[in-house]
Amino acid sequence: MASSPQKTSIEVLPPEILLPIVTSLPGLDTLWDLLRASPNAWRLFNENALFIVENILSGPNAILPPVVAEAVRAVILARSEALPFQNLRDLQRRFLFRLFPCFPSIGQSKDNLIKIGPEVLSAAAPSVSVIRSTVATACQISTLSQACLSSYLERLRDPSFRPMHCLDPDLSYINFHGPDGKRVMAWDCVFEGTPAKVVDAGQPNWVEEMRAVRALWIIQLVGEVQYQSHTLDWPKEDVDKLKGMSPADMIDQNNFDEARQKSEEVKSLMQYIATLGEAKQDTYYQLPRRHHS
Repeated sequence: MASSPQKTSIEVLPPEILLPIVTSLPGLDTLWDLLRASPNAWRLFNENALFIVENILSGPNAILPPVVAEAVRAVILARSEALPFQNLRDLQRRFLFRLFPCFPSIGQSKDNLIKIGPEVLSAAAPSVSVIRSTVATACQISTLSQACLSSYLERLRDPSFRPMHCLDPDLSYINFHGPDGKRVMAWDCVFEGTPAKVVDAGQPNWVEEMRAVRALWIIQLVGEVQYQSHTLDWPKEDVDKLKGMSPADMIDQNNFDEARQKSEEVKSLMQYIATLGEAKQDTYYQLPRRHHS
């Protein structure tokens, strides 16, 4: 009697076949879904964690831009207590600033910036548990970024949303001063308006999602470093300043307009996170708790 054909399953794939499949995934969020669904993939990850993660971050199918991948590596280094930053300037001006296209600052040499490539992570030799926890964080950040963008679209689609154009197209939005002589920012000005046509923007595109993801990784990284502030071998004044800074402050305090514009991305995600107090029990709609070794 002929035996029935064996059903194909990822659970029966040998490591030499499963490994190329796993390392070809586009993102760490997809990897986390696979790890939770497949005991075989989980075991493979335990033996090849760094190799798998680095291939996903640097491979041809990677969905994250290279600079965001560097932020992911920085979080892994932070959780491994192997940060490459000797002081606050290293973290802020030599690393975080370069995550945005407008940096480095005018007159700042690109040779003086800190890049966290695969070789830096390899030298630190992070543990499997640290790498796994960062993969879980990536899944949460991906979900949170999409939820944030969806909330913005819901507000735009709300019938009560009625945007206005400035009635005078020649009115300057620059250097506007109020009756007391103090400068009033453009978004705080009140002008005579005329209704603007609202067009459905469709779904968020890749660029919009990556900006949200980048902001969330910055928020996560700053939180990780602040959590370790008592162990940092930094000048005391740097540690004290770090404790009082928000993630947006890290980008904003570069004293030129482009920096303040970029910090708005981080501020927007911080404001969104602040609205999620009612969802604290839902681990997929909040930034994950910082890692405890």
